[in-house]
Amino acid sequence: MEIEFFLTLAYLTARYGFQPLKQAIAGGQNDYPLGLFYTGQDMESGPRLIYDWFKENVVDIEQMVVVDIHTGLGPFGYDSLLVPHDADEEDEFYTQYLDDHVEFIHDASGTAYIAKGNFDSYFKKLYPNSHVRTLTQEFGTIKPTLVLKALREENYFFNHVSDLPRTHWSKINLKNAFYPDSDSWKESIISRGEKVFFDCIQYLQDR
Repeated sequence: MEIEFFLTLAYLTARYGFQPLKQAIAGGQNDYPLGLFYTGQDMESGPRLIYDWFKENVVDIEQMVVVDIHTGLGPFGYDSLLVPHDADEEDEFYTQYLDDHVEFIHDASGTAYIAKGNFDSYFKKLYPNSHVRTLTQEFGTIKPTLVLKALREENYFFNHVSDLPRTHWSKINLKNAFYPDSDSWKESIISRGEKVFFDCIQYLQDR
């Protein structure tokens, strides 16, 4: 099974290229409810709680910065600052307040991809008259092929085995794929998270 997986992945990469294949997989799909990255028909409960809280408690704002933190793609412990595909690349927030970790969607060798239904679109709809800047801070973990392998395995067992325990090897592997048991990786998360947070605060204070 593992050999077949890696051979198929190698064939598809050779045929379509790594970036298009990554976009096709990570960008989301709404055709197969039991498949990976199914976008669904409605907002998930977690994002819904966040969205509703902002809708009820945060009103009449002029400036806003949203940082959506992810793990899984990119070099181990390195954070890529992914700019939304429809953002103004000349915007000073991206060009002057953030460092060289910034990536635009057209960076062929980068980590960026276009995702459906992310926080970027929701907050811009929620505050249409405000200046909203959004950013995804993506921390790399293991090789993308191994991340995909862990996702497929856990997805299979989740959908086909009832009462799957949390200690099942597929769940442990999936957790390790997105949250490595490494002190250096965790330190990078904290230090770089603080760096980007205060860069965003500085941008807002200068408005």
